[in-house]
Amino acid sequence: MQIKLYNSISEELRKHWKTIEKKNFYKNEIFSELFWIENWYNTVGKYSKINLAFIVVFENNFPIMLFPFCINKKLGISILRFLGGDQSDYSSPLISKELKKINIKNEFLEKLDKILPEHDVKFYRNIPEYFKNIFEQNKSLVSNNFSLRIDINGDWNDYKKNVKKKRLHDARRQRKRLQEKGELKFVIINSKENINNFYNVFFIQKSKRYISTGVKDIFKNLKLKKFYKNFSNNHSERMHLSMLMLDNEILATHWGVIRNKKFYFLMPTFSDKWSRYSPGRLLMEELIHWCHDKGFGVFDFTIGDEGYKYEWSNSEEKLYNIIEAYSWRGKAYLIFLKARETLKNIKTLKSLVLLFRKNFQFL
Repeated sequence: MQIKLYNSISEELRKHWKTIEKKNFYKNEIFSELFWIENWYNTVGKYSKINLAFIVVFENNFPIMLFPFCINKKLGISILRFLGGDQSDYSSPLISKELKKINIKNEFLEKLDKILPEHDVKFYRNIPEYFKNIFEQNKSLVSNNFSLRIDINGDWNDYKKNVKKKRLHDARRQRKRLQEKGELKFVIINSKENINNFYNVFFIQKSKRYISTGVKDIFKNLKLKKFYKNFSNNHSERMHLSMLMLDNEILATHWGVIRNKKFYFLMPTFSDKWSRYSPGRLLMEELIHWCHDKGFGVFDFTIGDEGYKYEWSNSEEKLYNIIEAYSWRGKAYLIFLKARETLKNIKTLKSLVLLFRKNFQFL
C-alpha cells in the first residue's frame, strides 16, 4: 500500500479522484466527492487560512482511497481536518469498492501521520460509523453524535404505517386548510427562471429563520451564497430543488442533493407568514413520498436532533470524532474546546446568548 500527498487539485489528483468515484462504493458520502469539495474550495475555502493536503492511497499503483484534508490556521494553531467546513455534514474518505478486498493494517495510520504536514491538532468531526474501522486504532476515536434517516423498504403506504397517526392526521388537516385558500402545489425546479426565483426566496426565508431563532445568519456571507448557487449552475444533475406553492406564492423550499439512490435533506426553509400551516413539514412529507415513488433507498436527515426527524425516521447512524493534540499549542486548543463545550451546556447562559444574538443581529 502506497500513500501520496497532494497540495493542490492538480490534473493528476483529479484523475485519481475520478477513478475512485468510478469504482463507486455505495457507502461513500457526497461531501467527499470532487464536485462538492472543489466547489467549496473555489467559493469559500481558498479565501480562508487553509493549506490543502489531499492523501491518495494506492494498491499496486491503483488509487483505492482519498482523504480530502486541509490544515486550518486558527490563532496560530495548525488544525488538521477534512475539507468542507460547516457545509459538509459528514467527514470521511472516498473509497473504491476494491478496498473491500483489502485489509487495512494497524500501521496504516502511522504511515498516514508521517506523510501529513506538521500540525498541532487533529480534529475529524462526524465520521460515519461505517468508516470508523479506518480510524479504530486511534485511541481518541469517540462517538458523541448521530444522524437520523429513513431506510426505504417498500412503498409509501407501507412506510406510513410506522408513522404516528397523529402526525399524518395533522399533515392532512394543514394541507386541507391550505387547499381551501387556493391551489397547493409541490414543485420540483427544472428551469433556469424557476431556479433564480427559488434562490431569491430560499435565501430570504432561511435568513429570517436564522435571525428569529438567534442563530448566526450564514447568508450574510456572500461567498456562502455563491457556494449554494454554484451547484445549480455547474452540477444541476446532482441537485434537487423543490418548493411548496399556494397559487403563485412560495410557502416553503428545500435545497438538497442526490447521490445514487440516497436523498440528502439539507436546507429546508419556510415562510413565517404561513408558519401556522407547517408548510416546511408538508414539503418534507412530499419529498419523502417522492423518494418512495422514485425507488430511493435512503432519505438522509443528516446531522441535527430536531424533533420532527425522530417522528419520521426509522434508523440512526453513530458519528465519531477524533481530537488529538501534538504540541503545547494543540493542548491549549483542546482545553479551549472543552471549556467552550461546557459553557454551551449551561442552559441559562445559552439562553442569554441566544437572546443577545436575536436582539443584536445587526452588530
